[in-house]
Parts: sequence; C-alpha cells; structure tokens
Amino acid sequence: MAQTTEGASEIVEGLRFSFMTDEEVRKHNVLKITNPILLDSVGRPMPGGLYDPLLGPMDEQAPCKSCGQQSFQCPGHCGHIDLVSPVYNPLLFGMLFTLIRKTCFFCRHFRAGKEKVNVCTSKLMKIAKDTNQRKRNARIL
Repeated sequence: MAQTTEGASEIVEGLRFSFMTDEEVRKHNVLKITNPILLDSVGRPMPGGLYDPLLGPMDEQAPCKSCGQQSFQCPGHCGHIDLVSPVYNPLLFGMLFTLIRKTCFFCRHFRAGKEKVNVCTSKLMKIAKDTNQRKRNARIL
C-alpha cells in the first residue's frame, strides 16, 4: 500500500535502503507460497503457487484478486516462502568474504590493522543498530 505524507514535495531529500526483518516480510505479503506446482493440467495457476492470482493478475482482462485493479494498474503483490534452514543474504557475500579472508583460523583474530578492523566493526554495528531499531519500531506499531 502506498503511503502519503502531508506537505510532500517533488524534491527527494534523502533515500535509505535496508533489509527487512522476518516480521516485516510477513506483514507486507499477501500469500505464503506452499505449492511447488505452478500450473494445473489446463494451464491455470495453482493456489498457493508462484502464479497464484493473489500475487497479481496474469491475464490483462482479469482483475487482481488482492486489490481488484486491472493488470496495468496493479503493482503486483509480495509473497514469501518459509525455508527449512537459514540462508545467507547474497548481498552480504562480499562483506562476509572479506571478513573470512582477513581472519586467522588459528587464533580467530583479524589479520588486518586496527584501523581497518574498526571500519569493518563500525559497518557491522550500524547494520545491527538499524535492524534493532526496525524491530523496536515494528513492536510500537
């Protein structure tokens, strides 16, 4: 759902990207994907599958089952898949690879200088702080 702010201007003053928590993902989606079969024998989308009509219309003539709009006006809707085991976020692989490469496997300390360790630590602390702040804000709402 789009949010509007009173007194909004056409000038963008700032932009922030962050990762969503599990609770935020579930709050913003309309469907839990549970069916591995995409289409039935006649070519229609299966309920609970990746082509479920709740995620948006597949046909130009059909209205969306979530918002009721036609396909050109419907923005599409999110779903989620519960995975059996945790998965690393691929957007963080670069940072994780750097951390592993700079860690001594015998003493478990960083092999980099103190200054580089502090820079890396501050980045991780900022990510953790942003995540904790979003969790607190989600509890307030």
